[in-house]
Amino acid sequence: MQVAAGVAGRFAEDTGADIRQGGNAAAFIPSLDRIVMPLFGAFRTPEGFYATLLHEIGMAIPPGSTETSRGGLAPVPTLPRS
Repeated sequence: MQVAAGVAGRFAEDTGADIRQGGNAAAFIPSLDRIVMPLFGAFRTPEGFYATLLHEIGMAIPPGSTETSRGGLAPVPTLPRS
């Protein structure tokens, strides 16, 4: 799981999204072009945290696009195939 968590964490950073932790709910806030996440320890498992984070990143990308209308998210990187 540590490898997967590292990949998910790097992916999240590479998007350039404004991701903030705190509060008790995960959400993408379009008006602020921001993703908010509860603290890591609020999740039962690391998988739950990263699955939720990746879901919110997906919500931040408009359909048919790889970046927001305000340019908040950088183009989604292509992961190398092994």
